[in-house]
Amino acid sequence: LNATGSQFRLQTSMESVAEFRVASGLAPAESGLGAGGNITVVTKSGGNAFRGSAFWYGRNDALDAASKYDNRKQPLEMNQFGGSLGGPISNSRTFFFASYEGLKQTTGLSFTEALPSDEARRRILAGEPVGSGAGQSSARTQAVAPLLNGFPRGTTPTSNPLVALLTVDTQARQSEHTLSGRVDHRIGDYDTVYVRYLYSNGDVDTPDRTVTPRRVRARQTPSNLMANWQRIMGASLVNEFKLGYNLPHTRATAFGPDGYDPTGVSLSGSFTSSSIDARGTTGIARSGLLIRATSASSTTGSVFNPMSLSFANTTTWNVGRHTMKFGAEYRRIQSDFQFLGSTEISYNGINEFIDNRPNTYAVTQDSPVFEPQQYYLVGFAQDTWRIGERLTLDLGLRYDYYSVVKEAQGRAKP
Repeated sequence: LNATGSQFRLQTSMESVAEFRVASGLAPAESGLGAGGNITVVTKSGGNAFRGSAFWYGRNDALDAASKYDNRKQPLEMNQFGGSLGGPISNSRTFFFASYEGLKQTTGLSFTEALPSDEARRRILAGEPVGSGAGQSSARTQAVAPLLNGFPRGTTPTSNPLVALLTVDTQARQSEHTLSGRVDHRIGDYDTVYVRYLYSNGDVDTPDRTVTPRRVRARQTPSNLMANWQRIMGASLVNEFKLGYNLPHTRATAFGPDGYDPTGVSLSGSFTSSSIDARGTTGIARSGLLIRATSASSTTGSVFNPMSLSFANTTTWNVGRHTMKFGAEYRRIQSDFQFLGSTEISYNGINEFIDNRPNTYAVTQDSPVFEPQQYYLVGFAQDTWRIGERLTLDLGLRYDYYSVVKEAQGRAKP
């Protein structure tokens, strides 16, 4: 989520991580769909002794220094806390591990933007256009009066009497909770299995970089289930089967106070800012509920419900100086998403706004629920050959088959 003041961060707690494995060179044949380096995260498991941890980390504006520009401190309160516990369910046979981490944060923010001044408001309400072009009239100017409800009143005049500046102090609020659980079990001397589940719930309520009342509410609830079965098939042969299931649901919606007009009004122009550095520029605030959805579009909200399911099997065979791996993977991905509708009116400047001469007027309905689907079939063979004490040769062959089952065609929302 690209929002000021808060970012989702707790996909999984560091308390559940046992180690990182970093391959900074070319990835081996078994390691995925990219040609660059890769990072593998190994999660913790329990043992025959009960062990746990607890932590708390806090930040507060009481410990901050005031800004050297205006001698003010923005409010800040952050608490990050959690812990873990692992141990035996059955000694030397079944073990568990669980962790929790929470984050509560309130961040003070300040924004400065330009707005239609009181003089601009007077002209619109009185029906006094700036220009005198064809079709200009008092009624045409007064027709934009309802759009003024999306703009607060400016407090600082600028060199343009139709534009004023406003600085607003506001806050972003964030909470996140992440849970993880893992159970390991030895079936016998040759078979071990484990199941791991990760879940996170994040909620962000943040202003959308504006002095208008527009805010963004975002929710993220990723979950991941993974099962692993490892079998020793001989002194030099090991087989490992994995099942993975991911549901990283995300949604973001713009909102405002009761009665706030959702129509987006965009005015061009830049003006000297009265921000703390005393040298910046600012554009005219954009009213309404439009937020950035992708690099190519804006919307009042978006919902993403992706899903991936994978099955993978790897066999490792040690023969002399050779460590050989053979494997295959099937991965199915579906990424349902939807953009919510919006209305946007753009003007080339404050004069055109008063004269009611829009540059563009766009109305977008709620999109269908798009359901693109694809799958991968992967096969690989890899040999790590220890030629000497200081020389190892890696040989690998990998085949990836990718297919689009369904393009991003939509169905009507129920």
